[in-house]
Amino acid sequence: MALSRDGSRAYACRGDQCDLLAIDTATGRTVAGPLRLGYDPESMAVSADGSRLYAAFFASGEAGDLLLAVDTRTLKAVGGHAPLGSGPHLNVAVSPDGRRVYVGNYVGESVSVIDSQGMRLVGTPVPVGGPAGGVAVSPDGRRVYVTLALEPTIATFRADSPGTVSLIPVG
Repeated sequence: MALSRDGSRAYACRGDQCDLLAIDTATGRTVAGPLRLGYDPESMAVSADGSRLYAAFFASGEAGDLLLAVDTRTLKAVGGHAPLGSGPHLNVAVSPDGRRVYVGNYVGESVSVIDSQGMRLVGTPVPVGGPAGGVAVSPDGRRVYVTLALEPTIATFRADSPGTVSLIPVG
């Protein structure tokens, strides 16, 4: 499930094939959908401007793990899909300007950086030193923060230069 930034819409799946619905939170009415996704997404996030919903899937088979973009107005898939590192994917975060999407890869111990316009992986997934849990982008979009699921540590890297990862002990 994901909420729009202003809280006016909720995006949720119905059924085992995930029929994605947009729900007006004030009235409880479905305002768009369903869009059959085929898989239940592990995590979803809405862009700051509310125009896109991103859903991360841990998919077996030839397709592999992927990120899907959905137009929130029409509830139609847009721009294809981007490949991800090995999931599960516990969190998706969108940069404040909407240009990048960051997806934590638990088994891959990394974060996939996705160009949201082209729905392409930017470089290779950024290794973070352990199974990626929560992912957040700073309000100015300059840094990405990742909780390591099995350690009391936060990994952080610069959004414009993800090659150097710093670890912050929190326990």
